[in-house]
This record gives sequence, C-alpha cells and structure tokens, in this order.
Amino acid sequence: MPEEITCPVCGLESIPADRVKCPQCDADLTCFKVLSSLPDEPLKEKNIRGTGLPAGVVIVLFIGLIAVILTNQFYWFAQFKTLFKDQQLFFSDSMRIMSKTLEHLAQGQAAPEVIKPEGNPEQTNFRTYRVKVGDTLWSISKRYYGTGHYYPLLLEHNPHLGIYTIPIGSKINILTDAEHAKHEYSRIIMREGDKTYWNYTVTEGDTLESLALKFYKNENGAERIFNLNPKLKLKAGENIKILLK
Repeated sequence: MPEEITCPVCGLESIPADRVKCPQCDADLTCFKVLSSLPDEPLKEKNIRGTGLPAGVVIVLFIGLIAVILTNQFYWFAQFKTLFKDQQLFFSDSMRIMSKTLEHLAQGQAAPEVIKPEGNPEQTNFRTYRVKVGDTLWSISKRYYGTGHYYPLLLEHNPHLGIYTIPIGSKINILTDAEHAKHEYSRIIMREGDKTYWNYTVTEGDTLESLALKFYKNENGAERIFNLNPKLKLKAGENIKILLK
C-alpha cells in the first residue's frame, strides 16, 4: 500500500506521499516532509565547557562586554582629544610670546610688557599690544586667541575700546592664557536661539547714546539696547545685554 501523509495545516488524511501540495488547502507539503524526516530527538544546546551557561547566553554577554569596552574607550579618546587641543593652544600661545620676546631682544628693544589685571591678583596675566593701522578687534582676536569670535574679550578687558572705535597707537590688554580666554568668553557670552549677546558691565559715565555709538556706530542703537534691557538703570557695575552682530 503506497505511503500516505496527513496535511499538518488542515489535517486532511490519506494524502499520497508523492503529492507536492495539499488537495484541500493547497499548502506546500515539501517542507513538512523534510521536517518529518529529521530525528525526533530535540537538539540540545551545548554548554560552554566550565561555565555551566548555554552558548547563546555566553555570546550575548561577550558582545555586551565588548560594547561597554568600546564605549569607554571612545569616551576617553574624546576627553584626550579635548585635553590635547587645549594643551596645543597653550603651547602655541607660549611659543608666540617667546618668539615676540626674542624678536624684541634681537632688535635691542625691551620685551613686551606683561601686567596683572586690576582687581584680581590671581587672574591670568595679560600682554600689552599697541593698535596699528588696519587692525580690527576681529583681526587682533584671531591673531592672539585663534578665532575672531573672541573679540568681546578685548572689549571686556579694554573699556576704552568700541567695536568701531579702535584708536591707532592705543594700548590694549590681551590674555596670555588660551584656556583662561576660553573660560572668560563662556562667562560673558549668552546665546538665545541664533542670536549672541555680550554680558556687558556698565562703567561710570555710560549713557544709552554712548553705548549705541560704541557698539552700533550710531545713536539709533540706543533703542535696541533699551528694548533688550527694559529695567535698565545704567549704574556702574550693572550687567546688561548687548546684541552682537
């Protein structure tokens, strides 16, 4: 009697073994024939010798360990990269100071004056620089701080300067420590959306008109300053917001 099979999908019995599809539900019988030909004894997952854990569990734990190690290495690499960049800026700044000093000594001139900022003897040293023809706050900042965006630091440490008023021959103070410059810039700058503001400290004699001329080149900027600081009193030591372009 020819061999017969039962459809595992619809349960139809007495189907000839040579049929490819079930005549009732049209299910493909080929794959079920292959499965039925396999040994009845289930495959047992082997344990990793000496661990007592299934191989799959050990593999998952191993992958997790590798992921943790790689994440940790990436974090320390990022920290090292930041530290290296800061040290590079500091080294570059030191070499620039040394080069200028040697240049002055070679010309028989006195080395550039280095002074302490007033009011805080522990603050980082400053160097002095005399403004030349063609200098701008942006160009001076880029030369000594590595980026023109730090020009508010020059305004912060030199109240006699204005964005559009840089007298030729005037002496200005420039931070010598790149790391301290970075910290100071973060302290005095505020960002709101795509706008950047300077946290300006009012000095004796400041008026809306003088500040407008100092930062916006004309007196029309007075209204802008007042709108940004509706409770403005213009008292010495008061902090106000100045919109930077």
